[in-house]
Amino acid sequence: MRRKLKRACRSLLILPCVLFVMTGCQLFQPHALSWIENWSPKKVVSRVMPAKRSSLKKKVMVLPLIDQAKIGPTREARITENLKALLRQSPNLLVYDPPESIALPKSDRFPELGLLNHPELLKRAEYFGMDAVITGVLNPVEATSKKKGIWPFRKYRRIYNVSASVYVVDVNSKTFLLNHQESVQVDFPQDEDEEDFDRKFDQDAFLDEALQETIPQILKRQAKAIEERLATEPWTGKIVSVENGTLTIDGGSEVGIHPGRVLMVYGKGEAIRCKDGKTLELLGNKIGRIKITSAAEREAIAKPLDEGAFLEGQVVRDIY
Repeated sequence: MRRKLKRACRSLLILPCVLFVMTGCQLFQPHALSWIENWSPKKVVSRVMPAKRSSLKKKVMVLPLIDQAKIGPTREARITENLKALLRQSPNLLVYDPPESIALPKSDRFPELGLLNHPELLKRAEYFGMDAVITGVLNPVEATSKKKGIWPFRKYRRIYNVSASVYVVDVNSKTFLLNHQESVQVDFPQDEDEEDFDRKFDQDAFLDEALQETIPQILKRQAKAIEERLATEPWTGKIVSVENGTLTIDGGSEVGIHPGRVLMVYGKGEAIRCKDGKTLELLGNKIGRIKITSAAEREAIAKPLDEGAFLEGQVVRDIY
């Protein structure tokens, strides 16, 4: 028995070495890193036990991206609209523009903190029934010159590193759901040295070409990250009125709520004041289940399935 156990242990130790040799030491090549990431414990677990996904749609408000790259308002507006267009392709999201009455945060250095430190914006987003607010940053574009290629054919190339970050804030809890950055690098031939290149060539034209090649990839990845993160969050609404044992909630057929659906109601939780001055609103205790009896586009009528103190302002959540 011991000999069999020793042989099994030796096989387990030898197997990684065999795999290393069979792959021709390619595991350390850049293209192989994605293979390693795809088979990381976290990724494997997510495939075997995928995160639960809510079938109800999320209403999201997308703010203009903050232009730290200094690419100008025209380019910034176009990129913001492209991100919205990608998000609108998702069957799980309802995308809204911010109303003109909402003053947007003006924090260039720390946009994510500017969003959280803007309680009036989040309060208005909650009033309009939003589940999340999305903002982002176009980071400064890094441009360098470097010789690339095999001698004697090495030549200077102009390298641009373009990146963007997105931030998703849960309107109900006032906490971050996502803080994600994506970057893409692109390079162009450059015959002159860096000083001559900067003097002779139209840098703005090269920047335009760099943005055209990189931004679509970045936005596609960011939109996917946003959609996947929001899909794992339960839909959240509120009881807007209680009358004669009948409840009205602020979600209807627009988000996928139809008669027969069962939702859970929670009481108001504590509001904890953090050291940095922010307030974290916790979810209260379960009050009980309610069942939808009729649904309009933006509101629905429900009856309690359990005995409990159902009150206006309590939180309603999807059960999945």
